[in-house]
Amino acid sequence: MNNPFDMGREMMITWEKSVGEMLERLSRSEGFLKHMSDGFGRSLDFKKQIDQQLQASLEALNVPTKADMQRILTYLLRIEQKLLDLEDRLSELGTPPAAAPVLSRTPKSRPTAPKKKAPAPKKSRRK
Repeated sequence: MNNPFDMGREMMITWEKSVGEMLERLSRSEGFLKHMSDGFGRSLDFKKQIDQQLQASLEALNVPTKADMQRILTYLLRIEQKLLDLEDRLSELGTPPAAAPVLSRTPKSRPTAPKKKAPAPKKSRRK
C-alpha cells in the first residue's frame, strides 16, 4: 500500500465507519434524545412568538396578512361561482345575459395585481 490514494481512501473509510458508529450510539442515548426534543420544542415556541409579534406588527400597520388575502380570495372565488351559476340559470330560462363581460368558467387560482408604472426620472436643474 505505497499508493497515497489508497492510503487516503482507507483513512476515509475508517473515519466514516467510526463516525457512523459514534452517531448511532449517540442517537440511541436517552439523554441526547431528551436534549434534542427539548431544543426542538423551544425552537417551536420561539417560532410561535415570532409569528405572533409579526401578526401584531402587520395589524398595527394595517397591512393584510397572507391569511387575510387567502380569506378574501376564497370569498371572491365563491362570489364568482355564484355569478356563473346565476348566469347559467338565466340562460336556461331563456333570458339573455347582460352586456357585461363573460366570466371565465374556470376561476383563476390567484388574481394578479396590476403592474405599476415606473416613475419618471427627475430632471436636474443645473445652472
